[in-house]
Amino acid sequence: MSRWIIAATAIGLGAVHALTTKLDPPQSTILARHAKDQEASATPMIDLFQMRLPKTLFQTPSLAEYAKSFAYSPVFSLERLLLKATLVAKDISVPDRFEVGDRLAAWRVIERLDDKHELLMAWGHDWTPINGTTYFKLVDEADSVKIQFGSGLMLPNGTSVNPVVMHLHGFYSRCLIFNTAATLLARQWMVSKQ
Repeated sequence: MSRWIIAATAIGLGAVHALTTKLDPPQSTILARHAKDQEASATPMIDLFQMRLPKTLFQTPSLAEYAKSFAYSPVFSLERLLLKATLVAKDISVPDRFEVGDRLAAWRVIERLDDKHELLMAWGHDWTPINGTTYFKLVDEADSVKIQFGSGLMLPNGTSVNPVVMHLHGFYSRCLIFNTAATLLARQWMVSKQ
């Protein structure tokens, strides 16, 4: 039995890695621009991952639909519950539109560019000098839609993060985008059946 669990886990982890792509964040994105704006007081570390969703399976979602699928994905739902349990976030409800100022647990929407299909949320707390951002982007193409998920970690100048921690963070980001795609597919399928 345990061999089957190990094999299934290895296949699942391989699929997550194979279906997601790490990108260099273009300087034109609000993720990169926000990180650059923070350089005077912090050392920004940003990453960006992408997953291609074929239109034979997916309809092009709205930016809010994409962000809601992220929020309702099983992996992030667990993270929201942990944030509430540890009192980091009092309210873990999911906003309907993800407009500037809307909150999702410890995050607040700080910028939304509908014409570029980009959304940026920020998190941070008074009790820690570290803060960061979470980024969503949709790239609509003829035969597919690409969902992009990125994050920015703003460290106080002179500090660093262990490379192993950053590698684990990158893997977690890949799991989040993969899980978001599965949730998006399930949500679109449920709507189509109504």
